[in-house]
Amino acid sequence: MVVDEVASPASVQEAMAFLKRRPEALPWAGGTLLLSDEEAWPKKASVSILDLHRIVDFQQIHRSDRHLELGSMVSLSSLLALPKGSLLGPLRSAVLQVGTQAVRNLATLGGNLASRW
Repeated sequence: MVVDEVASPASVQEAMAFLKRRPEALPWAGGTLLLSDEEAWPKKASVSILDLHRIVDFQQIHRSDRHLELGSMVSLSSLLALPKGSLLGPLRSAVLQVGTQAVRNLATLGGNLASRW
């Protein structure tokens, strides 16, 4: 596989503009599933990558008395670091089942929710 272009936008608007130009681009956040599963990669000879790391909006955690809002790029370790009362028990249990601590440091909520496993 050849990577022919990498974009690293700083905003959602910049990411959308890149996707409009390159709709086949592969979004990249933690990359843990992509690195461990050949089936997750496109079957083409070359691929464009959309690196999401600089988009702060996707990494936010907002808590209120009644809600917990999690960005798709929040790492699984960040979820486990929340005070126990703010994270539902089943979600915490599910996160603890994913890989090792090192994997959870990289793995994102969105990547794991989108995983076929």
